[in-house]
Amino acid sequence: MMFDKLLSVENKYDELMTKLGTAEVQADAAEYRRAAKTLSELEPLVQKFREYRGVEQDITGAEELVNGNDADMRDLAREELKTLEVRREALLQDLKILLIPK
Repeated sequence: MMFDKLLSVENKYDELMTKLGTAEVQADAAEYRRAAKTLSELEPLVQKFREYRGVEQDITGAEELVNGNDADMRDLAREELKTLEVRREALLQDLKILLIPK
């Protein structure tokens, strides 16, 4: 459920980015300010969510190396995996905090 909310926020962010680039919004100062304000409020959450997804991808890659044939790479991947899992948990906590309504 949390990830559905995050995806929804990310979609809204992307829509606002597109909207800000349109001539109609740029011609309407009040609408431009509203959209820019909303965008700035969403940006920290979207950036953190994108960072989280990047770490998830890195974890997948490290898990593949852990299951590979190269012993040296397995050892390095295990260490990297530990670091990535700690980072993922920290990002998850950050996301939960950022989702709390202000």
